[in-house]
Amino acid sequence: MGSFSVKFFAEKRTKHGLASWQVGKPIGIWPGKLAGLAFLGLLVVLGLLVVLGLLVVLGLLGVLGLLAVLGLLVVLGLLVVLGLLVVLGLLVVLGLLVVLGLLAVLGLLAVLGLLVVLGLLVVLGLLAVLGLLAVLGLLVVLGLLVVLGLLVVLGLLAVLGLLAF
Repeated sequence: MGSFSVKFFAEKRTKHGLASWQVGKPIGIWPGKLAGLAFLGLLVVLGLLVVLGLLVVLGLLGVLGLLAVLGLLVVLGLLVVLGLLVVLGLLVVLGLLVVLGLLAVLGLLAVLGLLVVLGLLVVLGLLAVLGLLAVLGLLVVLGLLVVLGLLVVLGLLAVLGLLAF
């Protein structure tokens, strides 16, 4: 690589009487071109870094988008599971209501059966009372017949006793 040379010229007198310093030109043109190429190389590297940074940012955005989609799918899956649990809960409640309804029907049938049995017992009791009343009535009738028979016998004896005197 070439080097830059700075030449300091002696003081010149100008019409104004001021001193002037001049910077010399480079010795060759290669150092300027190399510096330009180095600058262009630096710009290219920086551009590549920017492009890589953008690609990384886009990749991260893609990953975040996928994570968001997966999160939404998980939320939807959870909502579906919760919906199924609600449906199953409702089915269990309906099943319990059906079982309770069947138990209520069986209870009513048992109560009706007990009422029928009690009704039959009442009817049998009434029939027994009527039977006893009928037996008592027959006994009363028989007793009255016996009394009447005795009265007839006594009457006949009295008539015979009167006729014998």
